[in-house]
Amino acid sequence: MLSPVRPYTELLSRYLRPLRFRMMVLAVLMLGGIGLQLAGPQAVRYFIDTAQSRGDLRALYAAAALFLVVSLTGRALGAVTTYLGKDVASRATNRMRSDLLLHVLRLDMSFHTEHTTGELVERGDGDIDKLSNFLSQFVVRLVASVVLTVGVLVLLLLDDWRMALAVGAFASVYLIVQTYGQALTVPLWRTHLKTRAEVSGFVGEHYPAVKDIQKSGAESYVIASFHRLMGAWRRTYYGAEMATRRAWIGSLAVLRLGNVVAMGTGAYLFLSGSITIGTVYLVFHYLRLMTFPLMQISEEIKDLQQARAAVQRIRGLFEAAPTVLDAEHVRSPDGFSVEFSGVSFSYLPERSVLKDLSFEVRPGRVLGVLGRTGSGKTTLSRLIFRLYDTDRGAVRLGGVDVR
Repeated sequence: MLSPVRPYTELLSRYLRPLRFRMMVLAVLMLGGIGLQLAGPQAVRYFIDTAQSRGDLRALYAAAALFLVVSLTGRALGAVTTYLGKDVASRATNRMRSDLLLHVLRLDMSFHTEHTTGELVERGDGDIDKLSNFLSQFVVRLVASVVLTVGVLVLLLLDDWRMALAVGAFASVYLIVQTYGQALTVPLWRTHLKTRAEVSGFVGEHYPAVKDIQKSGAESYVIASFHRLMGAWRRTYYGAEMATRRAWIGSLAVLRLGNVVAMGTGAYLFLSGSITIGTVYLVFHYLRLMTFPLMQISEEIKDLQQARAAVQRIRGLFEAAPTVLDAEHVRSPDGFSVEFSGVSFSYLPERSVLKDLSFEVRPGRVLGVLGRTGSGKTTLSRLIFRLYDTDRGAVRLGGVDVR
């Protein structure tokens, strides 16, 4: 099964590459914080074992002071890491917003006819917000939890391989359950995001047309259409949310099972004289240390599913290509005639706007065009500026085809 991080790398790598230095600093701080988290319980184990054996009082004071310094420093590094992670995320996604806006502006009018303004706003802003949350929260927590898990297993292996085996089995089962739950919920969140974009597009399209809606007495029709969209929004949201909750409950059950395994393993090894009471504490503390970031990942699983669906929609928007392409090495004449030669055009295949239209306006002459609404007056200017291409015929400026 593919890693849940893999779909993001292709799109995000070019936006994270200019931030390499900040990401290196973030990695160093994160590793330092993890090292302090692993060192703290070692000081407490030393304190417990020394106190049990009635050791030197000064050694106890030193162990307590070391634990306090390690804990406070770890908290400080955690705050700086969180700030830097959000900074990297905002810089990367803001550049992505800019590039996406420029790309959309370069697409031709046929694309904008097919997609409403609200839909584009939702995809260009709402979806990127979800990627920002992914970068600033989930990635940091995911990487930190993986490194922390490996560190815990290595330290436990140095003490007793049986403890490392028990905790490693718990982590493996947890990751399997979590990955399986993610695979089930991604399609549901993708469907919900599509429905939410349709709601945003409906609102963005109808709010500016309130006066026209009132004039035509279409309030009931608009409200009924809105209720149908909101019903679909609610059904897709609850379906995705309930699937996510079921995945979370499965992960939580594995976490509780891990506590039971740690209790049994620690009790057995202590009673057999293989480990000290301080090491028993160490196992429980390390297991809790692993549990906390893993539970954070579980809590962020909904944002992860939404972000995975969002990245596919953003990539789809980036992959949209204009159908109106400029020719190379063509210079516009300084003064030119406007000529329509056998032009036919339709926005929709079943509805023709212009049919076999021919005329010519020579330089310095003026042509007035009269017609009812929808007769094609605006379409003429759109074809002259090549916002659309003709279905048949040609539009020429100064004898040069606009294509």
